[in-house]
This record gives sequence, structure tokens and C-alpha cells, in this order.
Amino acid sequence: MQILITGDTHIPDRAAEVPPDLLDEAAAADAVIHTGDFNSPEVYEQFAEVARSFFAVRGNRDRGILTDQLAREMHFQLADLHFALLHGDSFGRPRPSRLARHYCNSADVVVYGHLHRPFVAPFSGCTVINPGTPVEPRGSFPSYMRAHIHAGEISVKTVYMK
Repeated sequence: MQILITGDTHIPDRAAEVPPDLLDEAAAADAVIHTGDFNSPEVYEQFAEVARSFFAVRGNRDRGILTDQLAREMHFQLADLHFALLHGDSFGRPRPSRLARHYCNSADVVVYGHLHRPFVAPFSGCTVINPGTPVEPRGSFPSYMRAHIHAGEISVKTVYMK
């Protein structure tokens, strides 16, 4: 199973549009995970329209219909793995180790956003992932992630955009 993981798209606040390559990747994936901060319902709809399976939460910058439509946190299963998905702002500046302590009893994979820096690491028996941002990174390059689940294991690769 191929998964696209992205978040903090901040459109139109920080970019004019979703990078077309990112939407192409989303359409090709078996599932798309978005960590929130779409900043507009239109961007949410763009991902929802192309994704075969779509999992998304709202971020601290999402307003209006997105607040009503999206939860702050969600749990779901892909293949044989249990996921916890959140934006992360409820933890302030979320440290991966703190998220692992909080979620790893119930999740194999924790996906969060908010920090605009890509990160992947195993902690306490689960994998903690932050895809960064495709539009306004902090101390990094624009990014998203590709994940692959096979035989109950997840492998993740950071994709840096041009």
C-alpha cells in the first residue's frame, strides 16, 4: 500500500496553489493523509477529489466549514497498522518523544504536522512522522512524504520539492 503524507499546505495564506506535482502524487497513492492547516475548503476538496482514501484533521489555522467538517484528531487503520493523526498544536511545539508516550499504546504510527519540518523516527514501539510542509518550511526545504506498508511494516521516505 502506497501512502502520501502531507500537511500545513496553508493555501491561500502562504502559497497561491497546491503544487501540481503534489496533487499528482496524491492521485497515484492508495491513501492520502493530511495533518491539517489547509486554510481553505477548496484545498481540502482538491485532495478529497483525487484521493482514493483520504484521512485529514483540522489544524490551528483552519476555520469555517473545515472546523465543522474535520476533527482535531482521528484514529484509523491502514493495512495492518493503527494510525493516530493530529495536527499537533494541542501539544504546543510537539516533541516526537512526547507524542510517542501519549499515543503509542494505541497506535503503530503517529502522524502530526504544525512544525513545518520533516521528521521520521521510531519511538517506544511506534513510528512518529511529520511530513513537513510543501509551501513554507522552517529550517528545511518544502517536503511531503511517501510511505509504503508491507507485511505490517511501514517504510517512509521524505520527498523534497523543487
